[in-house]
Amino acid sequence: MQREEIEAVLRELFAAQRLAVLSTQQGGRPYGSLVGFDA
Repeated sequence: MQREEIEAVLRELFAAQRLAVLSTQQGGRPYGSLVGFDA
């Protein structure tokens, strides 16, 4: 995939999705946070 194609796919994804999961780890345990965003 060319850079332009990747950017177009990401733009479409961000326009369609309003929530994402932010995954982190602390003390050897995984955590997931549901976050809203606007692109």
